[in-house]
Amino acid sequence: MTSKQNPKVTKVSHFLEEAKVFYLLTNSENAPKGRPFAFHMVENDTIYFATVTFKNVYKQMQANPSVEILACTGNEFLRYDGIAVMDTDKTLSEKVLTLLPVLKDLYGARPDFEVAVFHLEQGNVEIRSMTETLEQFAL
Repeated sequence: MTSKQNPKVTKVSHFLEEAKVFYLLTNSENAPKGRPFAFHMVENDTIYFATVTFKNVYKQMQANPSVEILACTGNEFLRYDGIAVMDTDKTLSEKVLTLLPVLKDLYGARPDFEVAVFHLEQGNVEIRSMTETLEQFAL
């Protein structure tokens, strides 16, 4: 992380780190679907997430890219919604495998194994307590 990093990106990244596990919410046939995630990385002021292409979460984002990240820490929670955009830069997927080698350990033998890296565009962040909005900003 450089000192020039966007403070909003830093705030969201730190919140996700503190939460340790956060939830990615998608839509499947007009029904909400959520699953726990624990990985994110920041490159060039962008927060990236990753999954693998054979999973339902990937297919759901392809069909409807409107998603939300939900994270909780103590008495605060973060909502980060936006449009999931898949990134095709192979250096990003290689970095994911370096930082998260368990993906290759778990799924590397599958012939359809491919890492999908994505970020959110048109993002909105809301940090709340149970009773009030503490911060809101676009990301």
